[in-house]
Amino acid sequence: MAVGRNYSTTHDVQAIVRMNPDVLNLGYAAGHAAALCIKNGTTPRTVDIHALQRHLAEIDVLPADRLDDLTRELPPPTDAELRRAAQDPANPTNLLTLARGEQAARQPLRDELARKSTVATAKALCLLGDPAGVPLLTAWIDETPVADGPAYDWEGFLSVPELDGAMWVAAIPRDRRATAVLVRKLQQCRAETGFNTLRSVLMALGRIGDPAAAPALAEFLRKPGVRGHRDIGTQPNSVESAQFSRAMVELFAAAALFRCGDSDGLARQILTEYLDDWRGVFVRYAGHTLGAR
Repeated sequence: MAVGRNYSTTHDVQAIVRMNPDVLNLGYAAGHAAALCIKNGTTPRTVDIHALQRHLAEIDVLPADRLDDLTRELPPPTDAELRRAAQDPANPTNLLTLARGEQAARQPLRDELARKSTVATAKALCLLGDPAGVPLLTAWIDETPVADGPAYDWEGFLSVPELDGAMWVAAIPRDRRATAVLVRKLQQCRAETGFNTLRSVLMALGRIGDPAAAPALAEFLRKPGVRGHRDIGTQPNSVESAQFSRAMVELFAAAALFRCGDSDGLARQILTEYLDDWRGVFVRYAGHTLGAR
């Protein structure tokens, strides 16, 4: 279960983060929601949010006198609202309207793409899982050069290059027409390429799961500096950003290769090695990948 925003300051050890009332209340709300799931035998998506909010108001986590204002539900967007939003999906408010419309937003976007082909429209379609946006978006990706992106740190997550976001979104429909373009982008990458770029192209290929991408993924894993970042507890500095991000890239590449059918057992070997890593998040990621197939 993931809730709210990510709060972290040097691995959550600073009191200014740990003792923040909002963080504590967020943790309580998540815990209560999880308890409701267990009690009722349901999943987080089916939790009665209004009942949870009423409980939070009873214990003074939410202001009871403003509960109606804070918990007001938006009605689904109308057809007219979806058509207007589809005319300019680059506008964040319009994109939110389209996302709320879910499947109903697809046809207005398809109509707009036929009328005026734009990358923003193609992105919105892919974001909704519609493969109609794949050809135009991948053509744009293909002609956009890989740039030097920010390193893995908090600033890097605030400024994701447009190319990286486009590669991520292009894979959502799981349309194999995107594979060749993403493979060409991967072939332009090396171990020193920006973290966001590597994460985007590797996870995009893994999401699609096309065996045609396996040779390129195996080739990337054999490039200098990509492999060998597992740590069984002998290097305390392996939790620092530079070392941590290198291990993540190795894991992302191995997971993508595994989901594309593997290559001579290379992906399975790397993922299995990470089951002995001392960084728990890597152990869980490797184990989840191995068990998901």
